[in-house]
Amino acid sequence: MIERRLDERRSGSAPPAPVGEPLSVRASLRGKHVLVTGFTGFLGKVLVGMLLERAPEIGRITILARGKKSQPAAARVRHLFERSPGLRNLRDIHGEGLGDFLASRVDVVAGDVRDPLCGIDPRVVERLGASVDCVIHVAGLTDFEPDPVEGLAVNVRGALHAADLAARTRGRRLLHVST
Repeated sequence: MIERRLDERRSGSAPPAPVGEPLSVRASLRGKHVLVTGFTGFLGKVLVGMLLERAPEIGRITILARGKKSQPAAARVRHLFERSPGLRNLRDIHGEGLGDFLASRVDVVAGDVRDPLCGIDPRVVERLGASVDCVIHVAGLTDFEPDPVEGLAVNVRGALHAADLAARTRGRRLLHVST
């Protein structure tokens, strides 16, 4: 039966699939908790900015970020919200209230996609696992000639680590955006 339907679709003789209700991204994200990797990159900032701007009903966004020697992960993320051109719309919309808005919607967790479970402390993984509905993985090296060891660590193993992390969450969903 299934094979016949596939053959009919390939030949063009099958009727078109019925169209359901339009998908509402805002409604789909209402009250949801997503964990986003790659926020410090261009795509990550734009993604998080758009989620907060266009789906303000989202429950929480947890941002995975690497700290630097001179700047912990949370300070690095805060600086990007304050200065990045990709997040200007949020600053314009919320003005002086941006900090309060972010505090009500955004958490930062230190980690690194090169490490198992994205370098997140196992106790934090357990806590996040109870509430995260989806891991959105946009972290990756975009250099056209990266060091091969670093490229594999971030772009290949990083995706596997994000998938392992997603498998430990309530939603068990991973949205992977490849570089």
